[in-house]
Amino acid sequence: VTITGIGTAVDPFKVEDLSIVTSKLANDAVTLDKLANGTALGQIMQWDGANWTLVDLGSVTVTENDGVIGNEVVGVTSTSTTLTRSGDGSTVNPYTLAVSANGITNTELADDAVGLENLANGTTSGDLIQWDGANWVLVSPSSLIPATTVSNTSSVNTLSTTVDGVTGTGVDIINSNTLSINGSDELVSTVNGVASPALDITPVITANELT
Repeated sequence: VTITGIGTAVDPFKVEDLSIVTSKLANDAVTLDKLANGTALGQIMQWDGANWTLVDLGSVTVTENDGVIGNEVVGVTSTSTTLTRSGDGSTVNPYTLAVSANGITNTELADDAVGLENLANGTTSGDLIQWDGANWVLVSPSSLIPATTVSNTSSVNTLSTTVDGVTGTGVDIINSNTLSINGSDELVSTVNGVASPALDITPVITANELT
């Protein structure tokens, strides 16, 4: 910055015209109020390669190589499974891009990209999603808790109980129980073919009461 003047009332200190250069300006120091006024309503500033100049908005054009919008779309071939290109690249039928049917696969999805709101609706309230070994499928909660099956079988003198295909330890049961009086007037109980010790009952019976 160049300072001129000698500091008197007649010749005070002042910054010399055109002496403030870019290096002396802080970033964001030039506000819109500091810009000189335009010369016509709606003007904009455009870089002409050497200077910023005032131009009418209607004169601003976007340079397009061949005037055909959309024909710069490349890299999408007929074998592409993700994107589909339509059109012929002309002004009447410019190229357009769309996602192919079933074009988004696991490759295109980022981790954690699929939220609950992205899942297709279930078919019944309470449906669950379960892996069946090949696909995720909708299942009813009741299918996760199969019905319990119980069966009892006996063999000779042993009872076995099977629950959901699992057979427990067998327990002894009474298949037959007979009472008889032997030749000594003793009561004998025979359970499952095994006779118990004889019980003398003569004290409690009287003559001719034994049948």
